[in-house]
Amino acid sequence: MKNILVIDTGSSSMRGLLFDEMGTILVTARRTYQMRVPDEETAVQDAEDFRNSLEDICREIADRAGEMGLCVDGISLTSQRSSVIPLDREGKPLAEAMMWYDHRAQYISDHVNKEAAEKIYRTCGMCSTPVLSAPKMRWFLENRRDIYDSAYKLAGIQDYLIFLLTGEFVTDDSLASRTGLMDVVKRQWSEEMLELYGIGPEKLCRLLPAGSIAGRVKEDFSLKTGLAAGIPVVTAGGDQQCSVVGQRLFACDEMGITSGSGSYIVVSCTQPVFDPERRVTLTAASLPGRYVLEASNNASGTVYNWVKCMLYDKNKDISEMNEEILQSPPGANGILMLPDLAGKGCPDWDGAARGCFVNIGFEAEKRDFARAALEGIAAEVAECVEVLRELCGGRRFRLFSTGGLSRFSLYNQIIADMTGLPVTVTESGETTGAGAWGIAAASLGLYGSTEEALKYQPAGGTVYEPEEKLFAFYQEQKRSREILQEAGRRIRELKEHK
Repeated sequence: MKNILVIDTGSSSMRGLLFDEMGTILVTARRTYQMRVPDEETAVQDAEDFRNSLEDICREIADRAGEMGLCVDGISLTSQRSSVIPLDREGKPLAEAMMWYDHRAQYISDHVNKEAAEKIYRTCGMCSTPVLSAPKMRWFLENRRDIYDSAYKLAGIQDYLIFLLTGEFVTDDSLASRTGLMDVVKRQWSEEMLELYGIGPEKLCRLLPAGSIAGRVKEDFSLKTGLAAGIPVVTAGGDQQCSVVGQRLFACDEMGITSGSGSYIVVSCTQPVFDPERRVTLTAASLPGRYVLEASNNASGTVYNWVKCMLYDKNKDISEMNEEILQSPPGANGILMLPDLAGKGCPDWDGAARGCFVNIGFEAEKRDFARAALEGIAAEVAECVEVLRELCGGRRFRLFSTGGLSRFSLYNQIIADMTGLPVTVTESGETTGAGAWGIAAASLGLYGSTEEALKYQPAGGTVYEPEEKLFAFYQEQKRSREILQEAGRRIRELKEHK
């Protein structure tokens, strides 16, 4: 029996999941941390948080597995994408991690898009945004030249963890496809993009296909944690690509919705699909020869939690707010919310957009505000679904919902009503971890393919069917949202003219 430890690194926590050969989770461990957001543009985190969490989790899993008479025979890594950590030759961080949420490089993205937006999109599968790694690397070059010059590698979080485990500076093509520096079709670093951003190729990690063995656990990490030296470490890919695999979104009529801090709406495809309007991104999948069409926004769990903290006891569970929302009718008694507190994602990609509540009267209750927020979040997901359907020839998709918000049944029902499509809640709550396990299980020879490995994983669960009357209602509400978004743009223009 071979057991694989999956390390899943997110924005607010790192988790360790020990899977057996059948894909059953045997042991779990978790460590939390928090990025620092001192102003509306900056989002950073102490890189030592990731080192300490990795070592703590590996030590705990090794100890608990030993108590159960189990061994850890391999490690598989998946993580959030696009953050940047400058590392010296010994792999020591030279600065805080510049997180994906950081927007200080907005001006750099604006500049390169003005210069070469179509070329960037056709090469990388996405236009430049400050979320990506490349503008962040350029930001270090322009604003912290001393750190840029001293850095041996400008690494992602997963790249850093791989180094801590193995001593190797490597990354994989699924992660690299979210840097803005990789040719998404050729799956290699693009000389043109490196030249456009002025980044030296020597600053990048060696590129491997997702699912590759990145190295083996080195002796000093073994001594710190109790994991056996020499066990293989697999780079399974980015969290969203692994989630696609874990949800088994292999068919052409399946679309996944992952609602975490932000929302990612994805379709797996066997050929690259480019959007003439550049509204969606094309990334390298974690499976050979496949791609992932991604539509995304910033407005999901972070906004929902913000509303909860503003209106309810921030120290209590979210269930109190969820229960009250059920008492507010569709349309939230007339209140609309635009949830763009951190800018608007697909299809507009307006980083300057901001959120708002409108149509508030004295009769409004906090549950109506909360419901309006939930509907606003779902509306932006529905927009993404509509764009992906358009790019796929209007195909009628089956939607599969996962992530934190998917645990609230009303959220899934609202998405079904807004899109007019059935929504299935993925039974397994560990789609990203399951995907990373399946990729590693195939890479390490436990199965002939990832698809074969995942056949034992739970299939879809509860299905939410759309209600025709509510679909018509939300279509009308959609027009009101569009008017409100245009009003927001006009308000920002007035502010700029002062």
